[in-house]
Amino acid sequence: MTAKTGNDKRHAVTGLIGHVAAFWRSSPVARMVAPILCLCYDVMMLTRIVFTHGGGDSAAMKLLEHQWGIPVLAILCALSVVALLFRIRMPFAILCAICGLYLCACLIQAEPYLMLPLLFAVYTSTALAATAERAIAGMVLSGLSIVCGLWIATFPALQTDMLLPESLLASMTAILALWSRNISQQRKGAALVEAQQQRSLELEQERDEERRRADVAAELHDSVGHNLTAIIALTEGLEGLTQEPVEGAIKSINNLARQSLGDTREAVRKLSSPVTLRKTKTGTVELCSWNDINPILQHARDIGIAAILTETGRRPDDLAQAD
Repeated sequence: MTAKTGNDKRHAVTGLIGHVAAFWRSSPVARMVAPILCLCYDVMMLTRIVFTHGGGDSAAMKLLEHQWGIPVLAILCALSVVALLFRIRMPFAILCAICGLYLCACLIQAEPYLMLPLLFAVYTSTALAATAERAIAGMVLSGLSIVCGLWIATFPALQTDMLLPESLLASMTAILALWSRNISQQRKGAALVEAQQQRSLELEQERDEERRRADVAAELHDSVGHNLTAIIALTEGLEGLTQEPVEGAIKSINNLARQSLGDTREAVRKLSSPVTLRKTKTGTVELCSWNDINPILQHARDIGIAAILTETGRRPDDLAQAD
């Protein structure tokens, strides 16, 4: 009992995580979270640089020394935010674009300001890449971009003090993305297995239905068909042995029995092959019409029954209602 309860709890947690992940990847609102976070981060950092004149940050002080430092950084940040809007549709291409923007930021020693968009792009490319090779290529590309960016920013004296934290952040992001990718593939595999099982169950139900229809057709042919054949034989034997009014009635019974036998055989044929028998040569479904009542009335009148048809309202054009 305890083990079953534990399994139920794990399934509930897994299902909850699956629903959250599906919402995160499919909802337009969730897709805007990463660009909005990057935008807020960039606005905050740029505002700090402008109003505090660098705030004691050596990289920010160097940006202020150049006339185009702040405008170029603002353009790079804006482009990275816009690129993140399309990361779901083109994860690897967006990663390549943001890696290029990151290297451009390294030229003006502003790589910390493009690090957050780069992490989001690494996660998306690793988790949503179409193939495992593409995911690995994205991780390698991001790693090379970080190393090359550090070399560009600190050239000619290579300083490795910033390599460890940035590499650690990128590695943790890639590991988290790989875990998410694995969970997603497991979920897709389970859904595929469930769909195949459901399809197998539907095929079994269709097979059982076909067997039931075949049994009904055989029973209908054996019982009703034989009885109608006997009626036809009896009425043919009575022809010429009775008076004229009775003979007319016997002929009508004989005709009705023959028609009913034909209808029975047609019904048996349709029950035996339900997929094709309800289709005409033009592909339309054979349905009854409003005038199909007329032969029944005529048969009744032929044997002397006073039959009257009274209609109220209007006949719709919908053949399904007539059927």
